[in-house]
Amino acid sequence: MFKTSYILILMATFALNIQAQALAQDTVRQRNWPVGVPMDEETIEWRQDIYKEIDLEKPHNTGLYSGANQEDGTTGLFAKIFELSIAKKIDLYKYEIDGNERLTKRNQTNIKTILDDFHINYTSENDIITINKSDIPYAEVTTFYLKEATYYDAVNSTFSTRVIALCPVIIMEDEFSDEPVRYPLFWVKYEQLEKYLHDIYTIPDYRNVARKIPMAEYFALNLYDGDIYKVYNAYGSVLTQQYSNNTTLNAERKAIIEKMERMKRSTFNIYYNDIKPVTQQTGEKLKEKVKYRWIFPWQKKKALKAATKAEEKKEENDIFSETSEKEDNRSENLENKE
Repeated sequence: MFKTSYILILMATFALNIQAQALAQDTVRQRNWPVGVPMDEETIEWRQDIYKEIDLEKPHNTGLYSGANQEDGTTGLFAKIFELSIAKKIDLYKYEIDGNERLTKRNQTNIKTILDDFHINYTSENDIITINKSDIPYAEVTTFYLKEATYYDAVNSTFSTRVIALCPVIIMEDEFSDEPVRYPLFWVKYEQLEKYLHDIYTIPDYRNVARKIPMAEYFALNLYDGDIYKVYNAYGSVLTQQYSNNTTLNAERKAIIEKMERMKRSTFNIYYNDIKPVTQQTGEKLKEKVKYRWIFPWQKKKALKAATKAEEKKEENDIFSETSEKEDNRSENLENKE
């Protein structure tokens, strides 16, 4: 009798421990669930807006593709956007010629206008739109334009990168041109779209199809892989207009990323990173040695301004050096001609 009671008590204790562990895991999972960091314009001390081209043929982006049949249990991004726009749950904004998104009420459009402009067949009855699945250009949307903001929040003392807007792009072959033609459809606010992306799953890298995550987590962690095609400017000019060949274009893309990394290192949370490469005695490989020193909250703004001024001065010196080099080359060419 005593043994039976003892065994029952052990079993009950074991079951309670299992329940407690499961509850603890759920709590940790909820606490660590990645979500997009909200932006507060009033607390942002520094911000850089960048436009990227997200090619859905790249391994990290393939999970966003909207195929005719999603046999792997995932939902494509364009399929979800299209579904929400038909249901009028998100706003659509015109894609302007300069490529700069204007997410204002004045620049809003509607799904009927988009369908008419791109000659997509549909029927409308009592303001309800019906489209055959075969008429929706899922396969042709193989690229997205994405605008992201990297910014420093002085109150939270953090750097964050958040998606601002997305634009699906139809890419089609043109019989009169060797290059495929791009047809940007419309812009959508990611802020409106985000809450619907928690319920659909994507594979962040098709080299590991076992891992599926919510699409909202995919964007919150910035797992997408895209080439920078524009840095925000009032003229809407893209990098390819300023840099004619791939070598200089890729160098500029790298410089933009390095500039942001320097800014992060200059003002890094409540610590300041003093990174010095140190050569290991065992080999030629360089190892980064990181030193930290405390920065008080009232010193952060001052440090950020100093870092910005230093960056501006460096850019001025680079421009001056480039101009001097061009003048020297011009003089040398004239001398050679003479």
